[in-house]
Amino acid sequence: MKTYELLLLCMIIVFVLSEDKSDNTEEDSEIVSKTNPNATVEDTTLDNPVPLNPNKPPTYTFLAISNFNKKKKNPNDKNDNTSEISITIWVKRIDGTRETETMTITIILNTGRRLRLLAQETQDVKCYPRSGETDTIPYDCSMETEKDVLSLEADPKSIKMPGVDIKVSPYAEEQMKHLQDQTKDITLEKLERGDIHFGTLYNANITYYSNNFKLEGDLDDAEFPSGTLYLTLPKKNSDDNINATCNFIPEGEKKDKKGTLTCGLPKDVDEATTLEGKVATDEKGNSLLAITMNEPNIPIVNKEVGINNYSRQKSSDGGLSGGAIAGIVIACAVALVAAAITAVVCRAPAKPPLQEESTLGVNTNNVIVN
Repeated sequence: MKTYELLLLCMIIVFVLSEDKSDNTEEDSEIVSKTNPNATVEDTTLDNPVPLNPNKPPTYTFLAISNFNKKKKNPNDKNDNTSEISITIWVKRIDGTRETETMTITIILNTGRRLRLLAQETQDVKCYPRSGETDTIPYDCSMETEKDVLSLEADPKSIKMPGVDIKVSPYAEEQMKHLQDQTKDITLEKLERGDIHFGTLYNANITYYSNNFKLEGDLDDAEFPSGTLYLTLPKKNSDDNINATCNFIPEGEKKDKKGTLTCGLPKDVDEATTLEGKVATDEKGNSLLAITMNEPNIPIVNKEVGINNYSRQKSSDGGLSGGAIAGIVIACAVALVAAAITAVVCRAPAKPPLQEESTLGVNTNNVIVN
């Protein structure tokens, strides 16, 4: 009888200890989630998401603008000319932790019924995030106006998000100049189905060549397609941009996906620009690839290998460089001098005149006169 009682007591003790342990685990988990919610949140939409880095501030790149829409606020009221304008701004986390703060951006509305009456109106518009547990976040922005809006643009320098470093790519800057043209329909559902790809090539390292460069890094989107991408870059000594044509090749398994982006180096590119936060896109805008570098401040052009040597490599394309032409001219000059010296040295002496013979074959100088 005592054996059964002892066994029962042991079971009760084990049960109590296990219950206390589970309660402590839940309590510890709750404390972790309150002190650092990003530590337990994972982006399940990607196979290889950009690692969360609590030692760095959250850094986002401005990917694209889509879903522009303009409509009357009260279509049944003829006396109300108020219009509602909305756009979607897509951002991508490229470093640090995840933050979903409200974004503020200044929109410039070009208004008027005629070109000669064209005027500008500015609005500071608040944009609100639709999700907060993924690296790709859509922000919904909307505004109202009673003016007749002809076109809209945004000021890249006006973008603010508390505690977040926002990098605006030249590709997004081009879209900001013509907001009314950004009517492409992009939704989270299309991203989840793989109809549209917003990927990141992160921890990328650059290799320089004479007229191109290569980026190799980790890829967060395992299904990101290979093919031609266009990387928009700042133009040298200009406010305009220039496109570099690139070829993207994904490699490796889903959980260890890699990518290689090889781009031609345009002659007029700003040599001091960096690739951190830049965006490469395909021709239709269905595949956008954000770039984050292992060394964020490294310039796009290596002075020893880069753009200054670009023109000297053009001989491989069928043209002759200045050095090659100079070499040919010098070689020809040396050949002409050598030929002239040879002609002078080898010149034969003049032969003496031949003595004439008589018709009889006797030399007239040998005739003896008696």
